[in-house]
Amino acid sequence: MMDFALNEHQQDVQRRARAFAASQVAPVASALDRAGSIPPDIIAGAADVGLLGFEQDFVAYVAGLIEISKEWAALGAVIAVHNWLVCYHISRYGDAAQKDAYLSLL
Repeated sequence: MMDFALNEHQQDVQRRARAFAASQVAPVASALDRAGSIPPDIIAGAADVGLLGFEQDFVAYVAGLIEISKEWAALGAVIAVHNWLVCYHISRYGDAAQKDAYLSLL
């Protein structure tokens, strides 16, 4: 029998993302959507939760991304593009110099 329950790390990422989304994203999402902007503090908050950069545990990443996207789908899309169109490819195909130069910044 397969167990689909999230492990402790995955639950932690999900909880932190849910709390960040509820306290920092939800109150401003509509106004930011209309303004067409994402302030640096929102991006920093997503990074603090662990959602920016290449998360080694894909299930934890998706659990957190779902929580963000429930409150503001545009932010979820920005995080997904950042991770899977940028960070993943550098991590997977970049040489050591490229990884050192870019991944820590991203």
